[in-house]
Amino acid sequence: MPLLDDLLAGYGEVAALPAGHEELIGRSAILLGLRQLARWLGPPRRLDRGHPMVTGRVARLRRLLGSSGTGRIDPARPGSPR
Repeated sequence: MPLLDDLLAGYGEVAALPAGHEELIGRSAILLGLRQLARWLGPPRRLDRGHPMVTGRVARLRRLLGSSGTGRIDPARPGSPR
């Protein structure tokens, strides 16, 4: 991602990036994405599972997790079988 690459390059000019920073950033992205998904599905929004924001976030999380996307993820039921 060009924006992330530029951000990391700029940060690296100011301070040394810690070892394993890629994994830390990836983990943070997943946790933030899951938090946002939970907020959209829960009160007060209660978005439908088919809402474009929900399906888009699920797709992005699948990419971050390295999932092929062949299984079905039910965002309303964490841990549901695929």
